[in-house]
Amino acid sequence: MRRHRDELFAGAMRRMAQDPREVPLRAVCTYVSESSGSEVRLMLEAFPPGTVSGLWLDLGDHEVIAVEMNTLPVHQMVILGHELWHRKEGRPGSTAGGPGAAAAARMLGDRWRIDEAVAHVAARTDYDLDEERRAERFGRLLAAKFRPFLLGTRSRTPSDELDRRIWASLEG
Repeated sequence: MRRHRDELFAGAMRRMAQDPREVPLRAVCTYVSESSGSEVRLMLEAFPPGTVSGLWLDLGDHEVIAVEMNTLPVHQMVILGHELWHRKEGRPGSTAGGPGAAAAARMLGDRWRIDEAVAHVAARTDYDLDEERRAERFGRLLAAKFRPFLLGTRSRTPSDELDRRIWASLEG
């Protein structure tokens, strides 16, 4: 898990070094696209209340990772990491069916074929708690690694004791 996190971090950092305006979330997706040969499109979207905060869709010729736009950048990286872990494992997460399908339909609108998106999301209806825990752990590890860039500072010094304890728990 840490090896995969470090690979994504190093790849994104190379991308960010080439273009200082590059945003960490997009740099990660660009690296994943380049290293996997499959285009990974990042969408920042407002998810309907009471549904999900992230979604990974493999649409065949490209993939979409949608991340809640109305949250902090650190949380967005946790969500992105969570979905990337599902991608690595080759299975969509618990976003399938029900609220996940509704979120996909609302989000994608007429930008892509809804029936395809919903079919991909609805294809997985079982929920594996251990898988979700692994995905969440990976998301936290990835966000912890990118923390200085997401907060607009390259410092690794926590601002106070509570902050230090929170980040220590995220870093595992």
